[in-house]
Amino acid sequence: MRISISLPPLLEGVFRSLKGLLGEAYLVGGAVRDLVLGLSPKDLDFATPLPPEEVARRLGEAGLPVGLAGARFGTVYTAVPVGGTVLDVEVTTFRTEVYNAGRKPRVGWASSLLEDLARRDFTINAMALGGDGVVIDPFGGLEDLRQGLVRAVGDARARFQEDPLRVVRAFRFAARYGWRVEKATLRAARELSFLVGRKVSAPRFAEEATKGLLAPGAEGFVRGLFELGVWYDFLPELVGPHGPAHLLLQNPLHHPEGDVAAHLAQVAGRAVLLAREAGVDASLAAWAGFLHDVGKPQTAQPTPEGWYRFPGHDVLGAEMIPGIARRLGWSRAWEEALVATTRLHMRVLQPPTPRAVRRFQAEAGSHLSLLRLVCMADGEGRREDLEAWFRVDSPVEPLLRGRVLLALGLKPGPELGRLLRKAYELQLELGLKTKEEVLEALGLAAPA
Repeated sequence: MRISISLPPLLEGVFRSLKGLLGEAYLVGGAVRDLVLGLSPKDLDFATPLPPEEVARRLGEAGLPVGLAGARFGTVYTAVPVGGTVLDVEVTTFRTEVYNAGRKPRVGWASSLLEDLARRDFTINAMALGGDGVVIDPFGGLEDLRQGLVRAVGDARARFQEDPLRVVRAFRFAARYGWRVEKATLRAARELSFLVGRKVSAPRFAEEATKGLLAPGAEGFVRGLFELGVWYDFLPELVGPHGPAHLLLQNPLHHPEGDVAAHLAQVAGRAVLLAREAGVDASLAAWAGFLHDVGKPQTAQPTPEGWYRFPGHDVLGAEMIPGIARRLGWSRAWEEALVATTRLHMRVLQPPTPRAVRRFQAEAGSHLSLLRLVCMADGEGRREDLEAWFRVDSPVEPLLRGRVLLALGLKPGPELGRLLRKAYELQLELGLKTKEEVLEALGLAAPA
């Protein structure tokens, strides 16, 4: 299949500049895929036969910025002005890649564009575009785009052995565009999925998994990795005494979706949609939804009906989160947020008495908005009184501070700390709204 596409004016300007400076340059990778699909490309990656030092020299002589952080891999970063707009661009020398034990290849320079495209993961990413708008497609990427297929370039087994993270990427691309993984590629992914846990670092997996969780077809992405067992390599908490999450059936009255894995997939997907509507970090919301029931496999108890109960899964799950956060390379802020949502998401099944609501909101603290959308995603259509838990009528921060007690003549020390803790307990128990009310409850007079 051969097609030509009309280049957007800004991209046409970049091509014009690079052709004048480098002589030969092609747009490659995901940008070509997205242009063919009628989408705006996010990244502008160009390939050229010139070595990186020559690219850098020519760009520098033209007065363009030159970034050499990726030069040993053949990549030079620059920014090309087109009219009043400056576009970030990567220019990479045609290259080959030889993979040994790890995921990072030994890079060499290729002699042709075809050789460069042959090293790429999937046919939909192995196309190039010249300045004339003609798509160069040696591996059938255009036809696969038309059919909605994710197909490995050449031998699928070889591509996955080179870089096992491509197994995850295959499902991520399928989820992003609503496509399916081509049969031979899927067969190779199933056969070699064990390599993901062996060769891919947990933080790198988490980065790719986050993109999959944010995709429109996130449920299919999650389910696919469960069926391959990939989740269990990085989240062994999801395997319990009675088996892995995708084999643990839940109460069908409350969970018609079936097993724990299906539930995690659904909640993560709904959490992302709610987060985008509410302006909350969608990546954090995705993981909060996915991990809210991470304690279920370890607490599973079989019932005579053939499904499982999970008593205390919220508490145990919250205890698991710090270890998961360290393993996947997340920040302390993410860890604290995920602990709060995991530990508190079941609390909303209790009667929302004023006392219970105040304590719930105090424990949630700054994570109340995230907790709200996780609870909404978790209990869609099943929790009519949910909003009562998130309506803030009383302060959740302590009204009484140590400086007030010091002004009353109390001395620093354990007794001061005990009084502050008691003051906060009274604030939550009684719904006190002012500092003066808290002092009165303690039997102390406000300072003059």
